Amino acid sequence: LNVRQAGALIMTLYDMNGRMVDQQTVPVSGGVNTLQYRPKADLLAGMYILSLKMKDESTAINVKVIKQP
Repeated sequence: LNVRQAGALIMTLYDMNGRMVDQQTVPVSGGVNTLQYRPKADLLAGMYILSLKMKDESTAINVKVIKQP
């Protein structure tokens, strides 16, 4: 992920009904960052949307995620 400046990145996981099932905040540095999302151990198999958003910005990147059994 390439960000303009250092800050806090909020990673929010939603189920396909739009309910938030997990949220994590991680520090990122300005420039290119490598991220690894580790879901909660009790996350059920299925399809989810992972939203990546800098704490003080309104634009988000949404990625479809499939959790396999």
